[in-house]
Amino acid sequence: MELKIMCFIITLAVILMAVWFFKRGETNPPRSSGGDSLDTLKERLAKGEISEETYDRLKQKLHE
Repeated sequence: MELKIMCFIITLAVILMAVWFFKRGETNPPRSSGGDSLDTLKERLAKGEISEETYDRLKQKLHE
């Protein structure tokens, strides 16, 4: 009888830890779309993926 209770407690603990582990990843706040596009443009410019002219043109479109 004592062994069954121990197994139940261990199983319950493992389930609770698994739930906590997966829920922990969902607590990140959603990113706002306001500054993300401009940040992406800045990163692409810094990496050399786009020219300054393209950066300026796309930045103007974002502000419209």
